[in-house]
Amino acid sequence: MAENNSINHETKALGRLKVEVQSQEGTGGQVLIWAPAETNQYNSIVKSDDGCWDCIFARLYSSVEEANKAYDDFSSEEQIDSMMARCGFGGSACQMI
Repeated sequence: MAENNSINHETKALGRLKVEVQSQEGTGGQVLIWAPAETNQYNSIVKSDDGCWDCIFARLYSSVEEANKAYDDFSSEEQIDSMMARCGFGGSACQMI
């Protein structure tokens, strides 16, 4: 039986922000939140290749299911702003997701 090594990649826009999930069976996944670089008010991990987006949040997951659930749980720009306001970037309160 051949193993499926394809990488799943999905992105959704939530107001001014973008949420992205990348996952692969056997490897797990990651969720990233991107803000427009020109108006970003949060700390940035890295810029997109084109320089237009700042990655403001990243989290790794040990399974595809966990990564997809976290991605699905993000439902609005306000929810993300609230999370960032409560914990700042990388604070322990970010365990909500």
